[in-house]
Amino acid sequence: YQRRVRDHTSDLRREMSSTRVRKLVFGVGNYFWQNSRESLGVRFVEYARARAGVRWQTLHASRAALAQAGDVALIKPLTYVPSDNWRALAGAVAHTRVSAADVVVVHAGLGLPPATISSSESSSEISDEATLALLTSMEQALHSTTFSRIAIGIGAPALRPEVLLSMQFHTDDVKLVERFLSNRFPPELDAALVHDVFEPLIDSLHRNAGLRLRRSSADALALLEAERRAPSEQLVDDQVTTQEDVAAVTAS
Repeated sequence: YQRRVRDHTSDLRREMSSTRVRKLVFGVGNYFWQNSRESLGVRFVEYARARAGVRWQTLHASRAALAQAGDVALIKPLTYVPSDNWRALAGAVAHTRVSAADVVVVHAGLGLPPATISSSESSSEISDEATLALLTSMEQALHSTTFSRIAIGIGAPALRPEVLLSMQFHTDDVKLVERFLSNRFPPELDAALVHDVFEPLIDSLHRNAGLRLRRSSADALALLEAERRAPSEQLVDDQVTTQEDVAAVTAS
């Protein structure tokens, strides 16, 4: 098994060195609640990674995982709360050496109709404080406001999203946080999410950014379901599969 990991890591590094990254796509979310409303950004890059037929490589210093498909680097954070995602984004940008103008941040759109897309290159039009604070932290981390953002509508959950901005939760807020994190995107809209949101974004990245696709949408969904049932079988550089592992990464 260790030999397979080493061989795979060597393949990843060869691909990274031979293919220049033209676009970095960062999925905002929580590593351990990837099916929650707040983690639709992570869910999208997971889907894109499955469509591309590539595997994750752990970037310990960046607190992130990277999967490169052609000219596109897909990034997901290895952090617990979206408010801390800026660390993963800044580290991934430094690792891939892309400019801020070539960064696309995909995040949940509070208040937008579920399974809809809103894209912009500015945070000035954002009304909810949670998303504004998140993107402001990313602007500060990148020292730039030129990155693009794509919001995926999640409706308007009746919980306080600003709770998620704090690294130190108040005791009274813990149950609210747990409820929000475990609040899955409506299962009845899953098909619409893939068809109306994920696939158009995939097609755009494929045509305009050099995303290399190897699997059909059906094969990608089957792969993700198989990985969900047996996450320990996923092959990455240094696996991060438990809360203790992620805690060790985020503490470094």
